Amino acid sequence: MERASLLPGDILCGIRGRITDPNSDLLLGASRGAAIWSVRDKDTTWFKLGLGALLLENGTRDYRESITDACLMMHSAQKLSTNLTSSFEQVRRLGDPTTTSFQGIELIVRTCQADLSEFGYVEAVDRTGAFTYQQERP
Repeated sequence: MERASLLPGDILCGIRGRITDPNSDLLLGASRGAAIWSVRDKDTTWFKLGLGALLLENGTRDYRESITDACLMMHSAQKLSTNLTSSFEQVRRLGDPTTTSFQGIELIVRTCQADLSEFGYVEAVDRTGAFTYQQERP
């Protein structure tokens, strides 16, 4: 993701413009996986991958999924007693400038202060005993 963030702005814009639903699913899955694996591995380098995937996905399918995934990452960062600022700054160029503006980020941060259950997720343990996020059933 760091290398991709070095691409010229017009190329990044073209990439974001060509993301379709199947690509969106892959990128959202990568961001959710990064939130989970960062906690499992106790490794903050997963955040760059997850944030980069979210920035490229750019709300293609549904901006609410992107916000939910950003909140999962923020929750993971809190569990690891770190913040996402450093990781975000390293991949910021991957996102649309409107999305990555200070106001856009502040809105997401304020939204993510809510409990995970408000986004339909809870912390759980999978069948192998490893940490995961699980969607709550209505």
